[in-house]
Amino acid sequence: AARELKDDVPDAEKTRRIVELNMLQTDISLKKNKALVGQLHEVLVEVSGGSSGHENPDEAGTGANVSKGRTTYGRNDANKIVTITSGNARPGQFLPVRIIRATPHQLKGDLAQT
Repeated sequence: AARELKDDVPDAEKTRRIVELNMLQTDISLKKNKALVGQLHEVLVEVSGGSSGHENPDEAGTGANVSKGRTTYGRNDANKIVTITSGNARPGQFLPVRIIRATPHQLKGDLAQT
């Protein structure tokens, strides 16, 4: 049915609408993420120790790459991206992380003491 309707909305109006919608979604995402600041989350490490993840092979010889105080990326149980600074982390490892900052698209946290 939609294919048979005439597209009478000008491109400038379409652009204005999508920009407004994206701004609203960014505000909503930031508000929801800020509510998580201070909470403890279990984070599954996906990328360890920087952009390439190949800086520090692990000492046990398993072939895993180990982060030594560099930025590590993972996801919490809500599938939100979390960046952390960790002492030693391997992809596939779960880490306790205290959320310290939020942006609309990701969380930032510190490795929590266990």
